Amino acid sequence: MNELLPLGDIPSLMGCYAKRELTPSQVVQAVHAAIRNDPDHVWIYKLPLVSLMGYARAVEAQSMAALPLYGIPFA
Repeated sequence: MNELLPLGDIPSLMGCYAKRELTPSQVVQAVHAAIRNDPDHVWIYKLPLVSLMGYARAVEAQSMAALPLYGIPFA
Protein backbone atom coordinates (compact mmCIF):
# COMPACT_ATOMS: atom_id res chain seq x y z
CA MET A 1 0.00 0.00 0.00
CA ASN A 2 1.93 3.00 -1.24
CA GLU A 3 -0.63 5.71 -1.64
CA LEU A 4 -2.92 7.48 0.76
CA LEU A 5 -6.33 5.91 1.02
CA PRO A 6 -9.31 8.14 0.28
CA LEU A 7 -10.10 8.49 3.98
CA GLY A 8 -12.81 11.11 3.70
CA ASP A 9 -14.22 12.54 6.90
CA ILE A 10 -14.34 10.96 10.36
CA PRO A 11 -17.88 9.52 10.05
CA SER A 12 -16.96 7.94 6.70
CA LEU A 13 -13.80 6.41 8.13
CA MET A 14 -15.69 5.10 11.16
CA GLY A 15 -18.28 3.60 8.81
CA CYS A 16 -15.54 1.78 6.89
CA TYR A 17 -14.20 0.39 10.15
CA ALA A 18 -17.67 -0.70 11.28
CA LYS A 19 -18.27 -2.50 7.96
CA ARG A 20 -14.77 -4.02 8.18
CA GLU A 21 -13.86 -2.49 4.82
CA LEU A 22 -10.77 -0.93 6.38
CA THR A 23 -8.63 -1.40 9.50
CA PRO A 24 -6.56 1.03 11.54
CA SER A 25 -3.47 -0.95 10.47
CA GLN A 26 -4.24 -0.27 6.81
CA VAL A 27 -4.72 3.42 7.54
CA VAL A 28 -1.45 3.58 9.48
CA GLN A 29 0.42 1.94 6.61
CA ALA A 30 -1.10 4.31 4.05
CA VAL A 31 -0.48 7.46 6.07
CA HIS A 32 3.06 6.39 6.93
CA ALA A 33 3.80 5.74 3.24
CA ALA A 34 2.37 9.13 2.30
CA ILE A 35 4.52 11.08 4.78
CA ARG A 36 7.66 8.93 4.59
CA ASN A 37 9.34 11.12 1.98
CA ASP A 38 7.83 14.48 2.92
CA PRO A 39 9.60 17.00 0.64
CA ASP A 40 8.45 19.91 2.82
CA HIS A 41 9.90 18.45 6.03
CA VAL A 42 6.70 19.17 7.93
CA TRP A 43 7.29 16.41 10.46
CA ILE A 44 9.78 17.06 13.26
CA TYR A 45 9.74 13.39 14.21
CA LYS A 46 7.99 10.37 12.71
CA LEU A 47 7.58 7.17 14.67
CA PRO A 48 8.91 4.07 12.93
CA LEU A 49 6.27 2.03 11.13
CA VAL A 50 6.83 -0.95 13.44
CA SER A 51 5.89 1.20 16.47
CA LEU A 52 2.83 2.63 14.74
CA MET A 53 1.67 -0.82 13.74
CA GLY A 54 1.87 -1.92 17.37
CA TYR A 55 -0.40 0.95 18.34
CA ALA A 56 -2.78 0.15 15.47
CA ARG A 57 -3.03 -3.50 16.52
CA ALA A 58 -3.75 -2.42 20.09
CA VAL A 59 -6.59 -0.23 18.83
CA GLU A 60 -7.95 -3.09 16.71
CA ALA A 61 -8.07 -5.28 19.83
CA GLN A 62 -10.48 -2.81 21.44
CA SER A 63 -14.16 -2.23 20.85
CA MET A 64 -15.07 0.71 18.64
CA ALA A 65 -17.66 1.68 21.25
CA ALA A 66 -14.96 1.91 23.93
CA LEU A 67 -12.73 4.26 21.91
CA PRO A 68 -14.47 7.39 20.56
CA LEU A 69 -11.52 8.14 18.25
CA TYR A 70 -11.02 4.50 17.22
CA GLY A 71 -8.52 4.44 14.36
CA ILE A 72 -8.69 8.16 13.58
CA PRO A 73 -5.27 9.36 12.41
CA PHE A 74 -4.00 12.67 13.77
CA ALA A 75 -0.70 14.42 14.16
